[in-house]
Amino acid sequence: MSDAPCDPADEVGDVIAVLVVGSDAAADRLRQAGRDGALSVSHLPEDAEVGDVTDTEYDCLVLADTVDVDWATVRNVAAPVVLYGGVDDLPDAPIHRDIDLVLERRPEADGGLLVEKIRTVAETSTAPSTRAEAVEAVTTDTGSVAAFLVDDAGDVRWSAAGLAEVLPPGAKDRLPPETASLYERLGTVFQPHESTGLSEPAFADLPGSTEERDGALLWLAAGEEGGYYRHYSYPVGVGSADRIELLQNVTTTVGSHDRLALFEELVENAQDGLFVLNADWQVEYLNRTYAQLLGFDREELLGTHVAQQLSPGEMQRAQAATERLIDGEAESAVIDITLQRGDGTDVEASVHFWARYTDDGRYAGLMGAVRDITDRKARERELERYETIVQAVGDPVCTIDAEGRFVYVNDAFEERTGYELSTLRGEPISLVIGADAAATGEALITELLADPDSTTATFELQLPDRDGATTPTECQIALLPQEDGQYQGAVVVMRDISRLKRREQRLSKFAGVVSHDLRNPLDVALGRAEVLPDVADLDPEAEHHVGEIYESLKRMEQLIEDVLAIARHGEMAVDLAPVSLEEVAAEAWASVETGDAELRIASTATVRAHRSRLLRLFENLFRNAIEHGGPDVLVEVGTIDDGSDAGFYVADDGSGIPGDQRDVIFDDGFSTTADGTGLGLSIVSEIVRAHDWSIDIADGIDGGARFEFTGVAAADGDAE
Repeated sequence: MSDAPCDPADEVGDVIAVLVVGSDAAADRLRQAGRDGALSVSHLPEDAEVGDVTDTEYDCLVLADTVDVDWATVRNVAAPVVLYGGVDDLPDAPIHRDIDLVLERRPEADGGLLVEKIRTVAETSTAPSTRAEAVEAVTTDTGSVAAFLVDDAGDVRWSAAGLAEVLPPGAKDRLPPETASLYERLGTVFQPHESTGLSEPAFADLPGSTEERDGALLWLAAGEEGGYYRHYSYPVGVGSADRIELLQNVTTTVGSHDRLALFEELVENAQDGLFVLNADWQVEYLNRTYAQLLGFDREELLGTHVAQQLSPGEMQRAQAATERLIDGEAESAVIDITLQRGDGTDVEASVHFWARYTDDGRYAGLMGAVRDITDRKARERELERYETIVQAVGDPVCTIDAEGRFVYVNDAFEERTGYELSTLRGEPISLVIGADAAATGEALITELLADPDSTTATFELQLPDRDGATTPTECQIALLPQEDGQYQGAVVVMRDISRLKRREQRLSKFAGVVSHDLRNPLDVALGRAEVLPDVADLDPEAEHHVGEIYESLKRMEQLIEDVLAIARHGEMAVDLAPVSLEEVAAEAWASVETGDAELRIASTATVRAHRSRLLRLFENLFRNAIEHGGPDVLVEVGTIDDGSDAGFYVADDGSGIPGDQRDVIFDDGFSTTADGTGLGLSIVSEIVRAHDWSIDIADGIDGGARFEFTGVAAADGDAE
């Protein structure tokens, strides 16, 4: 075929004379499309002057996208003008707004479709007023394509086949008026569709869509009339037009290629790492997730032996699991394995894999999924350590969830109650401890949640055992760490306090004996010893002995008071009220034989305390200071306020407390003097415990002793 322009008169019948200017490939493609005689294709090289052929007669002028076009000359061409180019590489040179048709250069496109488009354009009047109708006829009849030239605001300057022609009726009803920008109209109709995983196109901002060769695959949600569309967008810069926008309904033509592309996208971005191995354990495929998990580029792992990804010794485990698959013992296998990253660090993973076979049944390798379980393994190890500690406690321990249902119990709990974990899990804690105790625990948990400074709470109950008997039990509740500010549950430690209760009962009984059977005769003996020197004529030696008797009786009286105090402190409830430290300290000082000792109030405050017990605390500390510091000891009372631990202290300038004695001085019966009862500081400790305070020993004035009491609540009201 000649490369010179042809005369349409020489052609026979419906043959369309086409002049292709520019690309050899474009001419060859059209010759192939019209090889049945539908097209007569002539070709001018890329450097040809279009003006030289403006007077030549032909039915259609096809300009390849590489031609340096003189658009002023093209306007004088009588034949319709077609631009032949690719979506991804259309020319940067301006495209004339009166161009009749843009043909996408796609080698796989139907040749008959190209011929029909050119025939429709060639047989249509080339007057500017009818060219849009011609292109509309082409696009409407040959693929439901809407084409637009838009400016930088998205306003349409020219269109062929509007949106209404390519959308179903249900979608047309939702379209904004044509005065809206093209992008506003598209954004109203096209929405993301959950089942496809496709994202919503960014129509709100120019340029409005992708410039990829295959366009953006969109989903139209319009009831049963929904479907797939492809949207192409590329810059042109023709006058006031900045972009060409094409929208094509491809619902009936989305085939295996598009579905495969979607599937590949899902596979590449799957949450789990995916892989395929051949029979020699070499990597044939892995997705992006797996490569990122190991810290490699995908190309670095393709073709490598899988052993390079495993920590030493793990290959044997993988082979053993694979052999079980090949032997038919299972259809799939799941193993936890340690993989090695590119930087040498390990990642713990769970691998779920299947065997692959050829059509004739031969083993062909493995395919599977890998999930990072490093965090899960860390939590499991932490839980194992926690359970080991809980089992070693010896006391019954359970954890409950936010609804008060059992999550875990230790062996001691099972042994004490007779309930096993398998029976209790998911059951309410009231099943074991009863509704009343469960309500008490729930109320304490509510208080802990409302007070961020409190971490634990304690209450007592009668815990039923496997034989139906009950045991006095102290339950200590601690909240589990909260996640996202939400209460997750609590740990409950149960301690058998039977011995403590029996001790309290014995003390109470003993206190009754002391109070009734010893106190009265002691009071009589004290009174007689006190008046005996006045009513009898005693020589100095006898008077001395009577004085010794009197002091011994007074000592017995103090001992009885201490014993009664210990017994009563365990029975009496602590009713807190505002109390002045200065007033109580002064009253306690007046009730103690202080001799030449001096009390100094360094600072004072009003605190919440049980007044009589606080009085007893000061009395015992003052006696202890005088007993160990001498008759002229200096005693100081002051407050503590360092922002974290508020409270008060009692210090002296005596001999101090040696370091090796500070852990035992509060024990019952401990004393460093021959005539000491060893109960004074024990009573102080009981009073502190009853108030839920803390007590510490430090160095006092000039090396003396200092007792610090913290966790003491300040009071706003008037002191009692």
